[in-house]
Amino acid sequence: MFNKKIAFLFFLIFFTIIINPAFSSDENRVALVIGNSNYEFFSPLNTPVEEAKSVAETLERLGFDVILSLDANLEEMLDSLYIFEEKLKSGGIAFFHYGGHGVQSNGQNYLIPVNSDISDERKLRTRSLNLSEVMSTLEISGSETNIIVIDACRNNPIPGLERSGKRGLSIAGNQPGNSIIIYSAQAGSTATDGIFTPTLLNYLEQPLGLTEILQNVQRDVQQQTGRNQRPGSYSELITPIYLAGKVDSLPGEQNTVEIIDGFVKSESAWFDFYGPFSKFYRNEFDYADKQNHHKTWLSSFYIDPYETTFEDYDEFCNATGWDLPDDKGWGRGNRPVIHVSFSDVIAYVNWKSKQVGLDPCYSKEGDIVRCDFSKNGYRLPTSAEWEFIARDGGKMIIQPWGNGEPAGNLPDKVYSRVSEYPEYSRPPTPLPDDSELYTYTDGFPFTAPVGSFSPNSFGIYDLEGNVTELCWDIYWAQSDKYRDDNNYYFTKRNPTGPSFEDVGWQWGSTERVRRGNSWRHIFLVNEDYFDGYNAEKIIYNDVGFRLVRTAEE
Repeated sequence: MFNKKIAFLFFLIFFTIIINPAFSSDENRVALVIGNSNYEFFSPLNTPVEEAKSVAETLERLGFDVILSLDANLEEMLDSLYIFEEKLKSGGIAFFHYGGHGVQSNGQNYLIPVNSDISDERKLRTRSLNLSEVMSTLEISGSETNIIVIDACRNNPIPGLERSGKRGLSIAGNQPGNSIIIYSAQAGSTATDGIFTPTLLNYLEQPLGLTEILQNVQRDVQQQTGRNQRPGSYSELITPIYLAGKVDSLPGEQNTVEIIDGFVKSESAWFDFYGPFSKFYRNEFDYADKQNHHKTWLSSFYIDPYETTFEDYDEFCNATGWDLPDDKGWGRGNRPVIHVSFSDVIAYVNWKSKQVGLDPCYSKEGDIVRCDFSKNGYRLPTSAEWEFIARDGGKMIIQPWGNGEPAGNLPDKVYSRVSEYPEYSRPPTPLPDDSELYTYTDGFPFTAPVGSFSPNSFGIYDLEGNVTELCWDIYWAQSDKYRDDNNYYFTKRNPTGPSFEDVGWQWGSTERVRRGNSWRHIFLVNEDYFDGYNAEKIIYNDVGFRLVRTAEE
């Protein structure tokens, strides 16, 4: 055993020394890549070994000193980790990639060696590698930046684990400083073999920031799996990472954003907030000198790149006995959920928060719903948050793609229909009912699968053309109150709209603002940032929602 261990150590050291990386970098870069496929006591996996080889080759080209361990037993995994620590004593970037079986038990994550016979959950501690060992190694190693990639969230329960109902991996509890942990499937969910790592490799050598790379990977994995797999990332980075170098960004290019558990992070910012009663016709801010607006401060928040789907909402209904909404035969799955009321949404959002261990934001006092924005749970966006994202970070634009005719896949009501009536801000004929359709270009006469329409530079999809989206804010019939300098809406810091106490029990006190245009609107000329309001228990076939979360400052 001793000779085998020494020989293995010398092999690893020799292997990493002889590599001459194609990418030149002055900083120390060390990677440990482990790929386990051929399990003796678990179901074998088809892809981790070959994927690990590809990861190693890619990282070598990026200037990493790579330690590669294939089909490793526990001793070999620990030896690799020791060499990893030694090579990082001079600082630099650490990159850890694991592909293989992994499970969680009592909040701890375990990476499974290929020859370990773990017939009982209690044997995990002595026959597998606790992910916390990797975290501790990085914490004491001297590395300055740490990237941890775990492609191990496969559903392979050990006897005893299936009774606990725990799926996938849990969020790591001892994350090293200046680090990001990336799971092939977000915490608490499972991954498909052979999807995540090849997608990551498609982008790893591009001159993009790591957060931009992960945004692309998140999008592509979700599209490949019909949103059944959503990668998760948990970042404590304090410095940007450009593994393949940096190309200066040009105006209009993708924003650099941080991805947290599948959500895009919007940083705190000031912007000119026009509010839900602004009207912008003919692709200009026609009302800029007539409509009151304010410099408004928004604190940081996370927003889902996609509208909530039937698949997401049906899971809630099946778990709670809540009534399933009607899809009108248009399709469920990854179509945006419709026919849900404000009351339905509040119940779903609180349930979803509890499912992932977050504190629900909403509470109810009789007929009054209140939102605690200090909670970390899911919630609806405020009108200000929605407008900030839709206007690409508060830019002076009318549509998510800018001002003017869009490029790429178009929602149902096409631009050519509007151009027949250039003298009008909208066609003089009324909008059709559901049985009459204008020409459409996306292949779906009503709702389309989420992610069908091109994202804005934040990577947020379907802000126009799928469903109108509910917001938190109360719609007030006395809309002129929104335009008063000392009103309830433009508080100039994180406005949330009028409260029940402000409005009183009058018409409009239970309606909620909804924003953006749906499949049934002539979207290029409508009042882009205000579309109407929803009573608390009314449902529509073109109204849905997306989720946000308050971020820690």
